[in-house]
Amino acid sequence: MFKIFSSSAGSGKTYTLTKEYLKLALGDRTETGKGFEAHQFKTILAVTFTNAAARDMKDRILDQLGKITSGELNSQLSELASELKIDPSELQNRARLTFHAILHDYSSFSVLTIDSFVQRVVTAFTDDLELPYSFEVEMDTDAVLQTAIDRLMEKVGQEDHAYLSEALEEFYLDNASDGKSWYGLAGTLAEFSKGQLGDRNYEFVQKLNELNPDHFRTIRRNLREKNREVEQRIEQLAQDGYQLIQDSGIPEKAFYYGDKGVGAYFKKRISLTAFPEDPNSYVRKALDDDVWHSGKKNLTPEQVQIEAIKEPLREYILQIEQIRKDTLLRYRTFGAIEQHLQKVALLKQIKQECDDLLREQNRIHISEFNRLIVKVVTNEPVPFIYERLGEKYHHILIDEFQDTSKLQFVNLLPLLDNNLAYQRFNLAVGDAKQAIYRFRGGDMDQIVALHSGNLDPLLSAHESSETTLERLSGLQHHLQPDRLATNWRSAESIVEFNNGFFRFMADFYADTDFQKVTDVFDAQFRQASAKAGVLGHVQLDFIEKPDRYAAKNTDEEEPDFNAQMVERTLNLIQKAVADGYRYGDVAVLCRFKKNARRIADYLEANDIPLTSEDSLTLQSSERVRFLVSLLQLLHQPENRMVRYDMLFLYTRLINPNLPSAALMEFMDDMAKAEDVQRIFDLISKIDKTPLDPTVLQQLSIYEVSEKLADYFDLYENERDSAYLFRFMDEVLTYSSRYSSHLSDFLTYWETAQEKVSVSTPADQNAVTIQTIHKSKGLEYPVVIIPYADWSFKPRNNETMWADLWPLGDVEELSIPGIGQQEIRRLQTASITIRKDLDETPLANQYQDELYRTFVECMNLVYVAFTRPTDRLYIIAAKQDFSPTAKADGFKNANGIDFWLYTYLSDLRGNACWEDGKLSYCLHDYVTQPTKHSLTLSDSFPVSVGNREGTQPLRLRRIERTIDTSAFEKSRAWWQKVCTALSMLQTPQDSEKAIRRMVAEGLLRASEQETMWSALQSVLNHPEISPLFSSARRGDNNRRILVNNGLHGKPQRNGPNRVVKFPEKVVLVNYLTELPDETDQRKMRSFIKLYHQMGYAAVEGWLVAINDCSILKMN
Repeated sequence: MFKIFSSSAGSGKTYTLTKEYLKLALGDRTETGKGFEAHQFKTILAVTFTNAAARDMKDRILDQLGKITSGELNSQLSELASELKIDPSELQNRARLTFHAILHDYSSFSVLTIDSFVQRVVTAFTDDLELPYSFEVEMDTDAVLQTAIDRLMEKVGQEDHAYLSEALEEFYLDNASDGKSWYGLAGTLAEFSKGQLGDRNYEFVQKLNELNPDHFRTIRRNLREKNREVEQRIEQLAQDGYQLIQDSGIPEKAFYYGDKGVGAYFKKRISLTAFPEDPNSYVRKALDDDVWHSGKKNLTPEQVQIEAIKEPLREYILQIEQIRKDTLLRYRTFGAIEQHLQKVALLKQIKQECDDLLREQNRIHISEFNRLIVKVVTNEPVPFIYERLGEKYHHILIDEFQDTSKLQFVNLLPLLDNNLAYQRFNLAVGDAKQAIYRFRGGDMDQIVALHSGNLDPLLSAHESSETTLERLSGLQHHLQPDRLATNWRSAESIVEFNNGFFRFMADFYADTDFQKVTDVFDAQFRQASAKAGVLGHVQLDFIEKPDRYAAKNTDEEEPDFNAQMVERTLNLIQKAVADGYRYGDVAVLCRFKKNARRIADYLEANDIPLTSEDSLTLQSSERVRFLVSLLQLLHQPENRMVRYDMLFLYTRLINPNLPSAALMEFMDDMAKAEDVQRIFDLISKIDKTPLDPTVLQQLSIYEVSEKLADYFDLYENERDSAYLFRFMDEVLTYSSRYSSHLSDFLTYWETAQEKVSVSTPADQNAVTIQTIHKSKGLEYPVVIIPYADWSFKPRNNETMWADLWPLGDVEELSIPGIGQQEIRRLQTASITIRKDLDETPLANQYQDELYRTFVECMNLVYVAFTRPTDRLYIIAAKQDFSPTAKADGFKNANGIDFWLYTYLSDLRGNACWEDGKLSYCLHDYVTQPTKHSLTLSDSFPVSVGNREGTQPLRLRRIERTIDTSAFEKSRAWWQKVCTALSMLQTPQDSEKAIRRMVAEGLLRASEQETMWSALQSVLNHPEISPLFSSARRGDNNRRILVNNGLHGKPQRNGPNRVVKFPEKVVLVNYLTELPDETDQRKMRSFIKLYHQMGYAAVEGWLVAINDCSILKMN
């Protein structure tokens, strides 16, 4: 069986995969007849697409095994036991055995990323694939490409690379003639190559292998010459017509509509820079209605002349238009192919240079794994593959199947086919509506085809491989589609909004060219909410955006629009916090990084704690930048800019000074100092050995970095310590893999500093700002989506690969064979996506690209709208939405803002759109936080560093609050609750108290949620809650000075809490059980002492925390 779950967001797909894994690991092995075996987990392969997802899945499986073993999951235990048809006690025993088996053989616990699995296969076939026995995996595409292009440039001018020199020279000259800077062309080439060499375009690029750079130049020259011939024919006719007008002494203004008429028609076509457009209405009026001038009866001499030559002019125009008609399709097609052919010609050389570079360093790029292994899996029998791997998988479980590329699926197909031949269970879970990684090669067609049972699209896509076709055909009878129809994530109103909005969009396209949208958003995608009755909040806000920016994919935007957008985002965050949410509960999701940066800058300026992609890069840490500036100073001690940079950071971090004219003058003098030792003497610490640049320069990169970080105590700031540790990792990795020279590392760091980042702290109370792509698979209580105005059309200058077979046997695309050689043809090309492709033989491929772009953008909206659990805020652009846009369909469907407007105008959106109204609360239920994620903060920093001579780490104890020796022995739960209560002033301090107890070793991290619940049950008690009201003063652990105290020192014993009401004082002691006589006697002594201090009305409360019973004493 090959079970395919195609289910919507929040429906528990990963939970389902985990459950199926457990059923396979804990069930009987029917094929062997041996029943259950503790090591049968080794026969299961679970694959996903990110390391984080693989770690999460492993954690889920182990957590479930542990809970089943301990009996914590009563309902799930019974359900799983029932499905496996075994006794619950037997299931617990099996879970225990499997758990221990995994721990003792963890390397066989095959929950992997698909790249990790393919790497295993590649490693097993290194000899067959002619790979180095010991190789490293290269992940950095940008660095490899840039180095390869640099090496390619170095070969320019060499005799044995004349073809390369000519190709690059043409490339530079053509770009320079277009007004582009010479300096940025290497980067342009790298960016183009990066997009073309990925899995998505692999099959297209492979079809170019039989052509060399000379062939590409020949084809490009043929295409240009053919188009130039067309232009010259038109230009000659235009020249002849215009010359006739000139010779007749007729000015352009004498024609009908003057400079827009017939005279201008000829003049514009004398020197063409592009294919001429259709004649305008004024020229058409001359041709069709014989209106050549404005005269009627009394003609002027000029009009008489026009009448005399109008027939020759008509003939010229008709000939030009006939040429246009005959050559239009081919001209536009040739122009589209030729535009990028020069860069395509260099692709093969760049790829070869990348391969040579990696081979020299015993490295393989991660993108090569799938391409290498496809040679193995399509030619070798599966038993042989398993023999090489040393393990055999009976069950394949695939997560996020919609993100699988064609190559990845082909590589898994033989294993699936082999398992299905033995009637074994296999599983794939995914959601075509969340397929947003097409740029990485993800192919949503696969899950759509497998779930629908219609494999024709897959058979068509893989028709070049008979083996793959045979295996795909074999899947047909094993497919079992299924769905998960319940949303466990979002509040009911959010689920209802998403059901209605996306059903509305799918229905709109049901009878259009984009009817395939309904294959993704089909009739069954609607969800029911598991949180029925939990009312969420859905709000759509619109911000006015001038019409001239509408429907444009441009970075240019109205400043006022941006200001209003970021301010509205800030207001919504502040509202959520005012309603009781933490900053860490809020996420701001943006389509583009530029908008995320703009939002982050504004929030940071308003002191909102945040976590963003930019804030996590190492260049955002001043301490890392200071450390790098010191390394740069060692490398270039005479460079004044390096000195300025280092001194500026030094005065900010190490020796803070307010900016002043004197300080700037001093820094200027130091930067200009001839002796660099003066600078090192300045920054050397009094209590430490002076820094000697000569000594430092003798150390390795890692040693000098570690020494400088330690010397300036850079690790003391806890926030920056993570960045520094990550930087040290990067230094160590670079020095061990590439070079130990400081200059090489600093060159590498110029580009790497923007990419290398730390992991997002899971315990940070900060607003998350990220792109929608990064948010996939995550959830947040409150989600804000600003700049909801992105287009559903391809972006400007975006390219696509096209098969050229619809053109037929075109001579200009062919290279004649020599001798016995066959004719070589250009089979594919990279072309810019533009509207005029719709009038070429490539129109079907163009329309398919529009459709796929549209669905991917629609999927992005779906991913964004399905992240929240409680509240969804959407901030869209308010443009001049045309009343005819809906009727015109896709042509005017510019983006998500248009669809929100259309939905609000429709009955399914309650037809609530009103001109002038900018805010719509579709579900106006302002919920309170359903749950806080308890986190550790930086309020209680732990000292870090590995310096010799430091004291060993010691856990702090609250010795004056509790008997720590007894606490450590018993770790009584209710005593922990008493301790937490003694730290509270108000209920809002609960999280802080829990964090403090964890930091001080008094509470395990795993106990945080339970402690939170225990505190809430006590604090919400009707008699106890007034004791913690912010309206009155309460003091914790107050000691009492008495006349016979130890030399006036406070006694150790005192009430846990003292609360002063207007009419009385209440003394509180927390107990873990019902009070005994000793407890009462102690409280009576406290009451007596407070009477002696002058308080008339004093009550003593003995609160038994375990059941919230209270004994009140006067």
